[in-house]
Amino acid sequence: NAVAAWQELDNDFIPRIYARRLFTSGQPGIALQVSPATFADKPLTAGADQFDLDVGRYGDAVIGWRQQPSDGSGFARPRALAAQLPLVYSEKASKFADPRALDQGPDGPSVGPVAVSSSDPDLLAGYPANGAILTVDGSDAALEAPERIDAGASPDPGTPGVELGASGAAAFAWRSNAGNRGTVAVRERRSDGVASDRALSAPRGGQVDDVALDGSGLGDALVGFSQGTGAGRQVAGGFVNAPPDVFNVQTPLGWVRSAKVDLEWDPAAHAIGGVTYAVVVDDDSVADGLKATKTTLATKELDDGKRTVTIVATDSAGQETTSVEATLKVDRRAPKVKVSVRGRSVRVSVRDAKGASGVNRDATKASFGDGARAAGRKAGAHRYGRPGRYRVQVQAADAAGNRRTVTRTVVIR
Repeated sequence: NAVAAWQELDNDFIPRIYARRLFTSGQPGIALQVSPATFADKPLTAGADQFDLDVGRYGDAVIGWRQQPSDGSGFARPRALAAQLPLVYSEKASKFADPRALDQGPDGPSVGPVAVSSSDPDLLAGYPANGAILTVDGSDAALEAPERIDAGASPDPGTPGVELGASGAAAFAWRSNAGNRGTVAVRERRSDGVASDRALSAPRGGQVDDVALDGSGLGDALVGFSQGTGAGRQVAGGFVNAPPDVFNVQTPLGWVRSAKVDLEWDPAAHAIGGVTYAVVVDDDSVADGLKATKTTLATKELDDGKRTVTIVATDSAGQETTSVEATLKVDRRAPKVKVSVRGRSVRVSVRDAKGASGVNRDATKASFGDGARAAGRKAGAHRYGRPGRYRVQVQAADAAGNRRTVTRTVVIR
């Protein structure tokens, strides 16, 4: 599914922003008015312009625009607004949510064109304001305060390009001109929030004119720009190569007692180059260089107990992403059985190693050789009524399914 947006005059000849869904069936959705006629209970009789549309991977979308001031609007300068369209399969997918202000309020600086990126339920926006590049992170629940990301090197940084990935990874680009020299400032923000900056320039330099950025939806982005004038004009580009996305590992739900155990994990989403995987158990690498998203481990190489499993994905640039932790429960040893005699009594106890799966009481039972039996307990005693030789048999099991049968002959005097 796609979304189209456009500017059109309403019945009062005021420029508004409209949008509609375009379904894969070829049938267009109904036209939706995105920029409202009122905001904060005040009329908007001036136009909406300088809009940007971004569509996410699942039919979600966000539109950002610049709202011009008018008499009675409550603000005297152009403002930055945005509205979100939920996922195509959401109960609220039929209309845009109410618009929200991206800027610093009615008394804030006058804003320029707005750029937006959608990854439902999150959004990312950027816009120039009084020579600064401001960005806003948010979701359908709340918006954060605008954050300045440029260094103030350029009096006219132009409209920034923004790209937001599902993991929170993001990319930004804007022009940075000083005199006759210029560069394109590029910021990569990883999913953990760590940011790095670099500058791009075409070989012959000059002032940067247009900057365009488009992304993969995973935090990767291509940046294109025009630099120089006249016969010296150059078109150049670069890219942001984000690390693979965080992913999940699937381990058996129960305890494992077999000689081998199968592990599977989700592919680490990435857009540039290939990915290889390494399996790490309790901080020790037990397999590496894997291209498939599954492997088989020999449990003899693992200690019994609850083990922590992670998968490390490494892309072609050497960037690493560690999966969400998973627990692998290994227990290959049957419970221990102890039979002891004191006087005319015999005592039986069953125990499992510390950190193991634990004794399965329901599968544990004992017979004492005189017709008496016991079940459902980890420990107990039996007193014989007369002297003699008796055959005691204990059948023990643990939660992993390991079983042990112990037979002892006891002499009662």
